Amino acid sequence: MRRLALNPDRFAVADCLVHQPPIRMVERLLAIDDHRARCALTVRDNNPFIDARNELPGWVGVELMAQAIALFAGYHCLLRDEAVRVGYLLGSRQYSCHTSAFGVGSELLIEIEQEYHNEGMGLFYCRILHGDTELASARLNTYQAPLSNE
Repeated sequence: MRRLALNPDRFAVADCLVHQPPIRMVERLLAIDDHRARCALTVRDNNPFIDARNELPGWVGVELMAQAIALFAGYHCLLRDEAVRVGYLLGSRQYSCHTSAFGVGSELLIEIEQEYHNEGMGLFYCRILHGDTELASARLNTYQAPLSNE
């Protein structure tokens, strides 16, 4: 992914998301522009989804991708001086995960790219990487409700 143009440090991650700990898993916004974002997190042993083997199951990758999209959307709400709004994951297309689990201590990179957006409906291509290795990918369909005064 080439260099993205907006300042990722302009807003705190916590201010861009309606998710609260311990469900909020995305920790850092590394890069963002009008159509893409790159986020990161460290898999922690206090994550509520950690299983009996002390791993984060691969299926949680869809939630990580959704949170990266929410962070992207929340950032752009704040950029427009709007309140951060709830978004909805409507479905996924072709979720492919090349690992059964993400190990505790793993540094994960989540890249999202908006392929379509119209009247709150969005389609995003998403990837989860560990270093240069792609661990999961999907296309996610989302909906963000309009401002309550619209």
